[in-house]
Amino acid sequence: MVLINRCNLCLEANETHSHLFFKCPYSHEVWTSILAWMKLRGRSSNLMSELHWTQSRGRRKFWKTGLFRCSIAATVFHIWDERNKRIFEGHGRTMKQLETAIKYTVAIKCLASVLSSSHDIIVDALNS
Repeated sequence: MVLINRCNLCLEANETHSHLFFKCPYSHEVWTSILAWMKLRGRSSNLMSELHWTQSRGRRKFWKTGLFRCSIAATVFHIWDERNKRIFEGHGRTMKQLETAIKYTVAIKCLASVLSSSHDIIVDALNS
């Protein structure tokens, strides 16, 4: 097995965490779109500063924090999944398709959260 340390998203640079999640033109465009969708300004291209910023935002107690954290997790997951699809399955998605998948994941998670918190009300209504 020959291992090539080339980014499978852009095929332009060596794959590192920093490149894959922040500096790669493909993932950078995805992040820009998701952050704009969340109405947040662009962020830096440094893994440690991003993690620190995410942690500080996560301490706030309001519904947007959950949406923010879910969006970050979904974006990281889908970028990693896209990388793996290209390596192991030999095909990939466009940036637009990936953005749609991320937004769909966030929407489903939010809907599941709302339904979960309303579970007792729904069960009581169905049983009466």
